[in-house]
Amino acid sequence: MSMRKHRPLSSASKRKAPKQVDESSAQISYFDEFEAPAMRIEDAIDRFMAIKKSANLRGPTITIYRKSLKYFYEWLQEAHEEVIYVNQVTRKIIEEFISYSLEDRKLAANSINGRVRVLKTMYNTLIDDGEELVNPATKVSLLKTDSTKIRVYTEDQIHRLLDECDIRSYVGFRDATFILLALDTGMRVSETLALKMSDIDFVSRTISIGGDISKSRKSRVVPFSAYTSKQLRELVEENRYHFEGEVNIFLSITGGKMSAAGLRKRLHDLGDRSGVSKEIEVAPHSFRHTAATTMLRNGMDLYSLSRILGHSTLDMTRKYLALSPKDLSVRHDKYSPVQQFRTRKRRF
Repeated sequence: MSMRKHRPLSSASKRKAPKQVDESSAQISYFDEFEAPAMRIEDAIDRFMAIKKSANLRGPTITIYRKSLKYFYEWLQEAHEEVIYVNQVTRKIIEEFISYSLEDRKLAANSINGRVRVLKTMYNTLIDDGEELVNPATKVSLLKTDSTKIRVYTEDQIHRLLDECDIRSYVGFRDATFILLALDTGMRVSETLALKMSDIDFVSRTISIGGDISKSRKSRVVPFSAYTSKQLRELVEENRYHFEGEVNIFLSITGGKMSAAGLRKRLHDLGDRSGVSKEIEVAPHSFRHTAATTMLRNGMDLYSLSRILGHSTLDMTRKYLALSPKDLSVRHDKYSPVQQFRTRKRRF
């Protein structure tokens, strides 16, 4: 075994029974035609979820569908207990649900719109599956939302976060390595935490992200810098020393794959100790925003950035083109007509 000195680990729903029919009350002919009973709402939700699971959707997407429909169904049981079947839900009822969510629950417009979209998706899916329904959400208008400004870390804030990482310990060095890798690559937190040693090519300094963990389901190759390469190599050595046989790069203090919740807690603590949390939310996705914005500021073209980030369309990447007031001032000084005239020593 190598005599290299290593860091210590730390510093100090079911179907209801059909209603029984009294056969003596009516004579039924073999040739009589009957309209098939409508699907109960809980059965419709179960059917929709089964269809989406069979389509191999990502776990987080399935969770969003399930929670959104659960919220709607629970509200429906309270507000409209007479509504039992899926074809009894109307546009008016959905609009009542929107008002309730907005005024009584004080939910954000984006959250409410998301739940309405799930309802619309469920009805469209059931119709495609052969159910004779009219989608009541088709003409429901989504709530107007304010455009959200993408906030990114300043250089000073990044330095302060890194300064709070005690790199003399394993967990501190691991946290610092995550921050550097996230800033260098713009990888999603799910992709970073799923990273294995076999995914890293230290010769070409690239990381292979498979379609099985990529949000877009498309594999891609992400480059990283020489300094980040040095950090990753050292983290791999630390992993081998403390947790022999583990293949993941980012590990918990007990040796298992680090969870997203565990990482968020670590970053939250760093933000509190550094004071950065008072200025901006310290969260994994903020490092992705910072990486994308900085790369564009430094001159990277939109197409290359889109490939690195794993966006399915350029429209998703264009949101990072929004300039800060400081950036606008710099650009304006460069192209200002007044500056141009003054440079040419003309007065007016």
